[in-house]
Amino acid sequence: MESLHTTDVIVVGSGISGLMTAICLYPRKVTLISKKKLGEASSSAWAQGGIAAAVGKDDSPKIHFEDTIKASSGLSDEKIVKIITEEAASIIKFLEEKGVNFDKDHLKNFLMSQEAAHSRRRVLKVNGDSSGREIIKTLINNIQKLENITILEDVTVDEIIAENNKVIGLIGRHVGKNIVDNFTFFKAPNVVLATGGLGSIYEHTTNPRDIYGEGIAMAARAGAVLSDMEFVQFHPTGMDVGLDPTPLLTEALRGDGAKLVDENDNQFMKSIHPSADLAPRDIVARELQRLKDLGH
Repeated sequence: MESLHTTDVIVVGSGISGLMTAICLYPRKVTLISKKKLGEASSSAWAQGGIAAAVGKDDSPKIHFEDTIKASSGLSDEKIVKIITEEAASIIKFLEEKGVNFDKDHLKNFLMSQEAAHSRRRVLKVNGDSSGREIIKTLINNIQKLENITILEDVTVDEIIAENNKVIGLIGRHVGKNIVDNFTFFKAPNVVLATGGLGSIYEHTTNPRDIYGEGIAMAARAGAVLSDMEFVQFHPTGMDVGLDPTPLLTEALRGDGAKLVDENDNQFMKSIHPSADLAPRDIVARELQRLKDLGH
C-alpha cells in the first residue's frame, strides 16, 4: 500500500545534526525521519570527546581557525572553517539554553580538555565521556515538545525523488516486526539529508555497524555532485578486545597525559611530530598503521 505525506521540510536522520536542524527550523512544518527509535540511529550518541569551541580566556576563534587549517594541511574550505570556528561559542550557548549541562568547575567555568591538533584546551564535555549521548537526549526532549515537528521512527528512506533537477520529496517505508513494506511518498520542496557517514564500509570501525553512506548514495542517484569523498577520517585509538565495532579510546586520554607506546615502552610519536601524541589524527593513524604493518 502506498500513501502520501506532505510537509514543508523533510529532515532525514536523527543524530545531532538532524535534531538541531529540525529544532532550528521552527515554526516551519517539519517531518523528521529516523530509521530507528530516536537516539538509537546515529553515531552522535557514540561521541565521547565533546565539542570544540574557543570559549577560554586564552583562546579565540582566530586561533581555533588557524589550528583547524593547519591540521587539515591547508585542504579545508576556509570559508566553512571560519563559519564553524566563529559560531562555535554561540552554539554552546544555544545548547545550554536548550538544557545541555556542560561540565563545569565549582566556579561555573567550563571544564575543557585538549585534543589532537588543538593548541588550547577547548573541548567542552557533558557528563565526562558521555557528551554525544547526553546532547542527543536533551535535543530529543526539546523536539518532542515542538508541535511543528512530526517524528517518524522506524522508517527507511529508499530514494530521493527529483523532477527537472529539483528535489520534490522522497520514497520511504515503515520497517519493523509484523509490518509488510508500506511505502510512502514524502512530498516536500525542501529535503535535508543528515544521514551520517560511511564507516561501516570498512572492515574495522568505531561507528555503529549500520552506517553505510546510504544518504550519500541517494543524493548521488538524484543528481547531487559529490566532492572530497576521499577524506574519511579514522580515529587512531580503539580498544583491541575482539569486538566489532571496536570500542573507542577517546582522544581526551592523550590530552590529559596518556602516551602512545610500543611493546618496548617507546613513545614513538615523539620522533614523528612536534605535538607527539597530540599530532593530527591522520598523522597518528598513519604511524600506527605503519608500525602494525611492520609487525609491532
